[in-house]
Amino acid sequence: MESCCCCCILSLSLLRGKAVEKCPLSGACYLPEFKGQVCRVSTVTEIGKEVMGLRISPLQFR
Repeated sequence: MESCCCCCILSLSLLRGKAVEKCPLSGACYLPEFKGQVCRVSTVTEIGKEVMGLRISPLQFR
C-alpha cells in the first residue's frame, strides 16, 4: 500500500489512512467527493467504480 498519493483534480497530498477513491483502470487517486465523475487520467472510467477485471476465457465465467 502506498504511503500517500496525490488527488488528480486538486493536486492535494492524500495521506495513508484517509479516504481515497481510485480509477479502476489507471489507479489514479481522488478525494471521495469526486466519486462517480469521469477519471481525468483515463477519460473513460468512473472514479470509485467497482469492476471485475478482464475476462478472456469462457472457463472464468463458471
